[in-house]
Amino acid sequence: MRGHKLLLLACLPWLTLPAWADAPFDSDSEVPRVLTPARLDQPISEVPASVTIIDRELIRVSGARELHEVLRLVPGMAVAKADGNVPTVSYHGTQARDTRRMLVLIDGRSVYQPGFARVSWNDLAVSLEDVERIEVTRGPASAAYGANAFTGVINIITRDPRDSVGQRVSVRAGNNGIRDARLGASHQFENGAFRVSVSSQHDDGYDAGITPLENGDAKRVDKLNSRTVFELSPRDTLTVHAGGSRSRLDRPPESGLQELADYYDDTHQVGERAFFGLDWQRQFSPRHQLKVSAYGQYTNEDNNL
Repeated sequence: MRGHKLLLLACLPWLTLPAWADAPFDSDSEVPRVLTPARLDQPISEVPASVTIIDRELIRVSGARELHEVLRLVPGMAVAKADGNVPTVSYHGTQARDTRRMLVLIDGRSVYQPGFARVSWNDLAVSLEDVERIEVTRGPASAAYGANAFTGVINIITRDPRDSVGQRVSVRAGNNGIRDARLGASHQFENGAFRVSVSSQHDDGYDAGITPLENGDAKRVDKLNSRTVFELSPRDTLTVHAGGSRSRLDRPPESGLQELADYYDDTHQVGERAFFGLDWQRQFSPRHQLKVSAYGQYTNEDNNL
């Protein structure tokens, strides 16, 4: 089965503050501020929804290896794996395999796949180290976001390059063939900054010793994520997002396939994804801003089952 999608979307202007502009706490009352529920910068005590904030420090101390794992910290969120290596995240366990009623955003870009009615968590082109914070709106948000936001919205906000500088290399190894590596760099120049990271995750899956998991749940995922900010003027900012991912998942064969013939190919799933986005922001006052966003996405998936 092959899936192919090319999406270009120009978002309507909306008033908010950029993710980097405010710390997650109000300086006067120490109340966390959020951006997602009403698309406005608000204290969490005033938003018209239940919101969970997972910040950078909480992600670090959680010990999570993959992005979907930190969502276990959200009340009511169900996180599981299908066939050993396909993560699925759903709110209150509804539609666990095909989460067509929960919207997932990365820097305002929807990663929901309408053709498959799902979010491919393995292929999200962002590593945990790139994430500044995650805001989860627990409850209906279709009034603000439209379709596919009936049960909630997960908004993943990546780190602004102006908040970091330097280079970092990390390597992780463990049982069941875990071999992870990441190279990240950020640099500030006269009128802006950029951040780029390249990461790879590889494991052999569960050591179950039973069929179909014994030889059918290994995976490898390579990711590229970048973000560049240009300060065009004291009031105007242009942000460029770009990246992509490539994944290969070993998949268990369909039941009864071995009985059809003595020879068959190894079953696997290969995915390729790329994205490019632009955000233009005009700051009118400390509390008001105009933001226009546009992005394009490419998805190609090949399943040999």
